Amino acid sequence: MKMKFMYCASAIAVVAASTLMLTASQSQAPAKYDPAIETQTTIGDGFTFAAVGDVIMPLPTSNWSDAAFQSALKPLKDSDVAYGQFEMTSVDLDDFKGAYFPGPAMISDPSVAEDFKKMGFDAFSRATNHGFDLGLEGMLASNAHLEDAGLVVVGSGKNYGAAWAPRYFMTPKGRVAFVATTTAMWAQAPVLARAAVESGEASGHGGVALMRVAQTFVVPRSLQSALDTIRKALPTGGGLYAPLDDTADRISVMGQKFRFADVLRPEFSYDPNKEDVAAALKSVREGKLKSDFLSFGMHVHEHRYPDKPDTDPIPGDFLQPFAHQVIDAGADQFVGTGVHNLRGIEIYKGRVIFYGLGEYFRQMDINKIGRGPARGDQNSDPEKFESVLAVTRYQGGKLAEVKLYPVEARETARMALRGLPQTPSSEVAQKILQRLQGLSEPYGTKINVVGDVGYITLQGAPPAAQPARRRG
Repeated sequence: MKMKFMYCASAIAVVAASTLMLTASQSQAPAKYDPAIETQTTIGDGFTFAAVGDVIMPLPTSNWSDAAFQSALKPLKDSDVAYGQFEMTSVDLDDFKGAYFPGPAMISDPSVAEDFKKMGFDAFSRATNHGFDLGLEGMLASNAHLEDAGLVVVGSGKNYGAAWAPRYFMTPKGRVAFVATTTAMWAQAPVLARAAVESGEASGHGGVALMRVAQTFVVPRSLQSALDTIRKALPTGGGLYAPLDDTADRISVMGQKFRFADVLRPEFSYDPNKEDVAAALKSVREGKLKSDFLSFGMHVHEHRYPDKPDTDPIPGDFLQPFAHQVIDAGADQFVGTGVHNLRGIEIYKGRVIFYGLGEYFRQMDINKIGRGPARGDQNSDPEKFESVLAVTRYQGGKLAEVKLYPVEARETARMALRGLPQTPSSEVAQKILQRLQGLSEPYGTKINVVGDVGYITLQGAPPAAQPARRRG
């Protein structure tokens, strides 16, 4: 009887131990993987990102003591990361042996790269319609000067993969990734400028990360008979063959595509290339997998109406859907540059989209090209000299605030100073912010103006945990 009792007790102990071990193993089982975590923003609290539009600066400037100029640089130095679009090609013209494509080339001295670091910049997009002004050699030389100065360069490279590849910058609050593309290319070298992947026996080549877009004129039906007359008189439009894909609503005339619709006046419509869209989204997903925060840059000139090609504040109809795709793929923000004017701001799914930040530096008059300078009065709409420097702040993995600093680039100054950014007078600052308020309103974005600075504060966002750091 005693042995039977001991046997039962032992059996009970074994069962209890097994139960405890099973319970322990169940409690230690790994949680189910949730793919949604890969697109979360995991950058540290208080992280700030400063973004500007185009930077056209041919010569070093950072140590100029002008108070308004230094004031315009301060948000760059105070932010954890500062990013812009470098619109020029940096080469030593005395030694440069590469190709030169005739056209509106913009060339800077290589010493500007070190100067950008002194100003507080950390990264530049080089996906631009001017990225190939001096061919592949000039593009790669310019990128090398920037990288040698410690700047991250994104959006162009020695081959297709390098042009589209995400690039990274490590901060104390986490790793930041950058992806960039451009839609606009000058006509002198559109094929060569686009970084191309190999095809069959044809090797690929370097260039910019170009997103091709097909443009269509959308015109009132009242113009159909006039366009039909031109098409019949010039059936090939100067080409070898007449187009074969015309329909009742779509025709090609003189090499341009037209679509008839119930519109009041002509406007543009654009179809982005599906392969290029896929390449952009693939880079966003890759970059976000390897970083805590991803910024997507796009240099874009496409606009809605033909009558304001340089300063139309309304972007092409493809841009908003594409920006939404980029955010959906994991980007934490979308920074638009290229257009010579401000465009509106949208908050989409708690993430910011800047459709156009304008031009931060606009020193086109003293472009270093080996020829005498010329004042560009024929291309100097005053709005081209007014922009904003945007600083985004993050708390708890969410966008908490967007701060908008007005910038004026001294349109009426003598050429040596024309195009250099400055903190404007209160009168000009208010004008810039009021225009931006109006441009952002269609996107449902409210910009509050406090003093001479604009603020977008997200509902329920926590306050800043600490002041921004000072650099430089």
